[in-house]
Amino acid sequence: MRILLTALGTNNSSSICKYLRQNSENYLVGTDIYPKEYVVSSKEVNHFYQVASIYEMHKYFNQLIEIIKKEKIEIVIPIIDEEVLYFAQHLDVFDAIGVTVFVSNKESIQICRDKYQTFELIKKHLPQIYTITKKNTEEINKFPVFVKPNSGRASIGCQKITDKFELDILRHKGFENYIWQEYLEGDFFTVEFLYDPQTNYFNALVRQELVRNKNGCGVVIQIQQNTFLENIVLQIVRLINFCGIGNCEFIYQNGKYHLIEINPRISAGIDYSIQAGMNFIQQKIDLCTYQKPIQNKTNIKYGTYFVRRYETYEM
Repeated sequence: MRILLTALGTNNSSSICKYLRQNSENYLVGTDIYPKEYVVSSKEVNHFYQVASIYEMHKYFNQLIEIIKKEKIEIVIPIIDEEVLYFAQHLDVFDAIGVTVFVSNKESIQICRDKYQTFELIKKHLPQIYTITKKNTEEINKFPVFVKPNSGRASIGCQKITDKFELDILRHKGFENYIWQEYLEGDFFTVEFLYDPQTNYFNALVRQELVRNKNGCGVVIQIQQNTFLENIVLQIVRLINFCGIGNCEFIYQNGKYHLIEINPRISAGIDYSIQAGMNFIQQKIDLCTYQKPIQNKTNIKYGTYFVRRYETYEM
């Protein structure tokens, strides 16, 4: 397969690239906003291109189309949230040139990106995992609370507010595009999943995040069997009509799971899932190629701990 990976400098791009390289028949092309010398994973692709930022949308789009045609790309795997939404909004363009993009439909992605809309749906259809979520800060009468951008990512702008003084400071900075939620403390869980509504195929893997970094990514995790969370996630993806690979985050407090967010993309911890025996990337490729995945859940490393570390490379 001739595969294009975007944002090659991110953790999940490098993990995906590493596993795709194990199949010698795969031809990999990578892109990033930084030059080749800045991106370690540029060593692991057949061809690397520096491209414009997604925020320069017209330039970025034209560059990607040119690369896709030149390299005869069959599959595109976008990584970061802004790219995922942008590709979903232009799926008809890629369909027209015979390219499969690993994203869901734009309606489901827009729901995930609008956190207030997400929790309104959860409140109505799956109240057992609902986290109190409001827009109007005048309704805050009990502290602490947790505030976050309504369409943010990577925990950027997320903040615990402990009193009215801190809330007033945040209001002064600008609070229009934020939501606030009840503040919860407990154990964090991420459920990575793949769902294909056409074949009704669903697979999921649960990991408990024992240590998280400031961006909300687990750096020490344990793979767990949790049929409750798997079943809840299946209900979520059907509710929003999602298609593809994504992940849901939960916090467990006082015997109850609360949804944190739905991420309509491959997670930063995809490496954990693959090393544990659940290769969602290959499953998705199998679905695109054969209309069925070539894997079951008999060899999953349940109970295994995985730890992430950083390494230095000479470029």
